[in-house]
Amino acid sequence: MIILFSLPTAMNLITKSSATTEYISGDFNDIAQPMSASTIAVRQDVGIYPVKEIKCDGFCLHALLTGVADRILMLPTKHPFAEIDPELELLSYRFEKRDSCPIVNINPNSSQFSLPRKPGDNRKQQNAAEEARLRISEGQCLIEEKARLSDADIILSRGQFYSADTRKIYSYSLTADTFSVHRITAHIPNVKGEFELVFRSTTGQYMPLFAPLIPTFVSSGQLHVKPGWLRTKESLKASRQGAQTSDWVYFLTATLGLDLELKTDDLNKRYRQLINVILDNINPPSAADVSTIESYFRQLNTWKKPGMGKADHDLISRIMDRPDFPPPPKLYAVTRRLIDGGDRQQMNNWVTKMIDRYESGQTWSGDLPVNWTMGIERIHGGLKETPANHTKAYSDQLAKLASELDMQK
Repeated sequence: MIILFSLPTAMNLITKSSATTEYISGDFNDIAQPMSASTIAVRQDVGIYPVKEIKCDGFCLHALLTGVADRILMLPTKHPFAEIDPELELLSYRFEKRDSCPIVNINPNSSQFSLPRKPGDNRKQQNAAEEARLRISEGQCLIEEKARLSDADIILSRGQFYSADTRKIYSYSLTADTFSVHRITAHIPNVKGEFELVFRSTTGQYMPLFAPLIPTFVSSGQLHVKPGWLRTKESLKASRQGAQTSDWVYFLTATLGLDLELKTDDLNKRYRQLINVILDNINPPSAADVSTIESYFRQLNTWKKPGMGKADHDLISRIMDRPDFPPPPKLYAVTRRLIDGGDRQQMNNWVTKMIDRYESGQTWSGDLPVNWTMGIERIHGGLKETPANHTKAYSDQLAKLASELDMQK
C-alpha cells in the first residue's frame, strides 16, 4: 500500500523538477520600464486552425486608441517562436485623419480585451470595437497596409511552445509526457539593428499522477476512452497575486507597463452629436452615415431600466421623419418608453409614423446597408410592442405587414 502513495509522489517530484529545468528556469526580464515603442509587432499563434490574416484584435485596438503605439503590426503564424526574419511581410494598423475612410472589418468578438480589475472595482470593460467605429465615423480612419517585421520597435511573440501527444498521456506509463507549455517573448533591436531577446515568460500545465495510484478509464480527448492511471491537473507556476487576468494581458499591463484603459465615458454623447450633424445635412445619407447610426443603436443597451432615454428617442424620431434614411434599430424601445411615460396622443403619433413609413415602401437608396426586409422587421418590432387599443385603426396594415414578413422568411 505504501508504494501506491510513495511511487506517484516521487514521480511527480521528478516530473516537476524536469519541467522547471527544461521550460521555466531560463525565463528572464530585461525590459526597462516604462517601455516606449511607437511600433509594436505581435507574432501570434494560430494553433491548429488554418493561418488567416488576423484583423486588428483587442490589444491592437486598445493600443492604437489609447495612443500607447502609433502602429501595430500583426502576424498570425503557426510558429510564433521561429527565428526572426526582419524582411517578413505582415499587416500594419494605424489611425489617420482622412476625408474618406477605407472599409476595414472590425470584428467585435475578436476585439474583446479584458483589463485587470481589483476586487470591488466595478468599472465596465470598454468596447474597443465601438470606440474604433466612432473614431472612424469622426474621420479618424483605421488604415490597414503592408509592413515588414524590421519596422517594429519591439516584437512580442505569444502562443503554445510545446504540447505533449495526448495519445500517449492516457496510458499506464508512469513517465508519460503530459506537458502543455505556453510562452511569451519580447525582442528589441540592439545597437547593430539585430533583434535581441529581452524577455521570456513560460506558463503551462501538466498532469501529475494521483496518489495513491488508481487505474481507471479516461477520455483521450478524441471521443475515445482508454485505460490509464488517474491523474490531476496542475500549473507549472504558482498563481499570481492581485487582480486576476490572462498571462497576455498581465504581461502587457504589468510587465510592459502599458496603460490600455480606454476613456470612453462620453461615447454615447459623441455618437449623438455626430448623428445630429448627419441629420442636419439635407443631402441623402451615405453608406458610412447609415453605418454610424447602425453602430450606435446596436450597442445601445435599452433592455435595462430606465430603457431608452429622451435624447435617443428624439434622435430616432428625427431619423423616422427622413424618408431617405432607413428605419433605425430599436424602434421597439421607443414604443416601450411611450408606454411607460408618454401620453395617448404621443403614442398615436408614434404608431402613425411607423405605419406611414411602412406604407411608403422603401424610400431610401438600395446602396445603403439596410434593405427593405430589415426595415419592415424593425417597424414590426415597434408595432408589436404597442398596446392593441392604439393599433385598432390599422388592422389591415398590420395584417399585410405580418404577411409580408412571413413571405420574407
